[in-house]
Amino acid sequence: MKYLLIISFYLSAIRQTPDPVKWSFSSKKINADTCEIHMKATIAKGWYLYSQFNEGGPGPSSFHFEKNKMVKMLDDVREVGKMQYKYEKMFDAKIREYSTTVEFIQKVGRKDSGDVTINGVVKYISCNGKLCLPPKELPFSVQAF
Repeated sequence: MKYLLIISFYLSAIRQTPDPVKWSFSSKKINADTCEIHMKATIAKGWYLYSQFNEGGPGPSSFHFEKNKMVKMLDDVREVGKMQYKYEKMFDAKIREYSTTVEFIQKVGRKDSGDVTINGVVKYISCNGKLCLPPKELPFSVQAF
């Protein structure tokens, strides 16, 4: 019974913790047939967000784009920010993380004329060295062309 009370208290505390990662989504036109989708994460002080290329810890950040016959994804999603490498005792692993901001950028090519909206989902986990919040999936939509 005592352990059930502790677990219940812990889960309640997690649910009441505001998301330390704020996201913004935008597009940047490169030319008439190419643009970049910018997915920017701003991370609260004391927290961090995993890189897509993280091999340790509870899991990397990831992006899923809905299929759209009007566009093709060019290259892979790249990361722009100050990546930190550190050993994380909690997971007994060396991890890649961002602690202030990171911008994930996906280059997109247009296959056909007309307005194009890119829909997707970012999946991520935020941690503070003592606690990791449950994985979150955040849908997004960006006018690309």
